[in-house]
Amino acid sequence: MIKWLKLGVTVMGMVLLLSACSQLRGKEETDVSSTTSSSIIHPAVSEQTAVLSGIIEQAAVTDETGVTTFLVQDIKNITHGAEIQQILNADGVVLIVQQGVLDKANLSGEQLKKGKKVSFSVEKKAAMTKSLPPQINILSLEEKE
Repeated sequence: MIKWLKLGVTVMGMVLLLSACSQLRGKEETDVSSTTSSSIIHPAVSEQTAVLSGIIEQAAVTDETGVTTFLVQDIKNITHGAEIQQILNADGVVLIVQQGVLDKANLSGEQLKKGKKVSFSVEKKAAMTKSLPPQINILSLEEKE
């Protein structure tokens, strides 16, 4: 009789344990789905752009794939870029320019020489390297007088 009582208590314990685990699992799935839907609502925030200007410190170099890079110093904020300007102004920034960006600006790598002033746009929360100076991919480019 005592064996049957112990067996009954063990079975009841297992049932309670399994039901508690299944309720916890359902809660985790709800939390994950609510997090996913909230991150889909805000993608436009990360696509806001900042417009900055600077002076080319080293002439542009174009690699075999058509990507042009050059160092810009004396970074100034034109629009929405105060925060990123502080980060970039310390050591300057190497701008990474895709061929399509140069085409839209009617520029070539040869035109981007030391001492020229340029303005460029970047994503406010753009990915950049941790190297010194940092490197960042730009969205648009314009040569200034």
